[in-house]
Amino acid sequence: MSKILFKILMLSIMMLFATPCFADDEGNDNNNGSDSIPSVPENPFGDRIEIPIKTIKHNRSLGEPIHAYYYNNEYIIEIDFEENIGAVAVVVRNSNGVVVYNMQHDTTTEGGCTIFLPTNTDCYSIDITGSRYYGYGSICL
Repeated sequence: MSKILFKILMLSIMMLFATPCFADDEGNDNNNGSDSIPSVPENPFGDRIEIPIKTIKHNRSLGEPIHAYYYNNEYIIEIDFEENIGAVAVVVRNSNGVVVYNMQHDTTTEGGCTIFLPTNTDCYSIDITGSRYYGYGSICL
């Protein structure tokens, strides 16, 4: 009797610690189990979806100097420059690596830019590079 009780107790302890291994790291079912392709995030604001921009290099303030948005069914990305970070190059590539937008912007005088995408379903990567800033993001339509 004690061997069976011991085996049940050990099995229960093993299952307790093994269960988190099966969990999705992202905690997000929007990508259908695939962490390699970002999905279009759920849209709480109507027709505008925020594209997360991950910042690698920025030394000026604690806030995010750049915000990016995608407008549903309009194939438009809008990038807002919230503060002066100097001259930046904005490059948008499709899933094949083909550049669909490549422009220099001076955040001293420009408040943002509008990027018109091709009207087909694809994934796009965004790179924003400058002497004082580097950030990147992606979105799949």
